[in-house]
Amino acid sequence: MHSSHAGSLLIALMSGAASEGAISQLEFLVGRWPVTMMIYGSTDTGPAGGMTGVVDCRWGAERRWLVCDLAVAGAGGASYAVHVTAFPRPGGRFGAFVVNPFGGQSYSGEQRAGRLVFDADRATDSRERQRVTYRREGVDRIVCEIMQSHDGGESYTPHSLTIWQGPPSIEAK
Repeated sequence: MHSSHAGSLLIALMSGAASEGAISQLEFLVGRWPVTMMIYGSTDTGPAGGMTGVVDCRWGAERRWLVCDLAVAGAGGASYAVHVTAFPRPGGRFGAFVVNPFGGQSYSGEQRAGRLVFDADRATDSRERQRVTYRREGVDRIVCEIMQSHDGGESYTPHSLTIWQGPPSIEAK
């Protein structure tokens, strides 16, 4: 993994105590998971194809937020890294801030039909949108789908699919 592709940690100050009910909805992500990422078509992440690596998700101080770091590499030396900090918001919703080699992006999320769905809060182009969905499939598998919209969120096309295949290793809390 090239150091120039490492995500930078940005610290967000959150007011008030995290709701245990809301934050517990992120519990299924905790652990160090082997991952396989498939990128569809050529994207800003890189050329189409597969990459493998790990995602490591762990609690922040007093379980007030969740931090996940993903690092994958593919054939020909291609690599990608992303840092995500997710936290509860009022009303059972979530916020997230994502940092990758291209910059930072905030997201708003919620539970929808048994899935965690995060939509980008803003985009550099008002017509560009991104949606990230996490769903658990059984005990040892999580599917993360990233969809792109170029029409303001009216329709979405696949960007990438990342399979977290466990069981994850979980360090002592």
